[in-house]
Amino acid sequence: MSPTDTRRRIAQIVTKAFGLSGLRPGQQAVIDAVLSRTHTLAIMPTGAGKSLCYQVPAMLMPGMTVVVSPLIALMQDQFEKMSELGIASVQVNSAVPRDEICRARKKIGRRTVEFVFTTPEQLASDQLRALLASAHVDLLVIYEAHCITQWGHDFRPAYLEALSAMRALGTPTVLALTATAPPEVVDDIVHQLNLGPLHIVNTGVHRPNLSYLVRPVTSDTDKQRVAANSLSRPTPLAWGSIGRTSGPSSTMTCPPPWMCTRRNLAAPGATAFPRSASCCFNARIGIFRRSSWPAGIRPLRTSPA
Repeated sequence: MSPTDTRRRIAQIVTKAFGLSGLRPGQQAVIDAVLSRTHTLAIMPTGAGKSLCYQVPAMLMPGMTVVVSPLIALMQDQFEKMSELGIASVQVNSAVPRDEICRARKKIGRRTVEFVFTTPEQLASDQLRALLASAHVDLLVIYEAHCITQWGHDFRPAYLEALSAMRALGTPTVLALTATAPPEVVDDIVHQLNLGPLHIVNTGVHRPNLSYLVRPVTSDTDKQRVAANSLSRPTPLAWGSIGRTSGPSSTMTCPPPWMCTRRNLAAPGATAFPRSASCCFNARIGIFRRSSWPAGIRPLRTSPA
């Protein structure tokens, strides 16, 4: 396929399959690099469209794509997106029922799937490693690539354990994705992957859709009042879309969990939906599923976990 035909095919996938009018800054460069079989590190801020950078080229490559991510909620969301598009996909992680994992492994063994979503812990396991080693893996995607390096703020040892499994997959093109990578982290990612020099696409960290405001308060009661007022009058930058709904949306981090409750922070015409480590796993997953976002719902993260 000529470069012109490839660009035309990319445009068709973006518009027809994903319903987008075009690509965002940096996406074309990453897609082109992946399709040219170049190992790539893409540093793009959250919300910049990193997932499209692997989804589009994967749909143009003949083999299987393995997506490794430490974030099960994100994995679930992307798995559902691919399934909605009619693309054969499976996920293998600790939140998936045992019988579903068995079916997923059988599909991988039969090479009847295009996307495999899994965690570094699962990839490090002998059973999944053996299945993928015998499959035709064209593209290996490493989400949250900063977790590979001990210089990163969220180092995950399982990623290092999974590196040997990654090498057992043959010679797939590797695409590492992260929103966080200062120079020392980039150098260590390159070192840990041991693939030689990586093609680096860095679009910066600026996010024009975010605004930061500081409001002085004198007490917990005053803090609660200011928080509720802020949610009821979102700034223009807070207007956007969540899943299939659009309208004002806000996310607030509240160290005291009692503060982020429907009663304390529900603003007129909107609903506050608290999310914390105390929520059961399925509840936290449900909050981020596109199909479960009624208009006006606002996820409030009450603790760092």
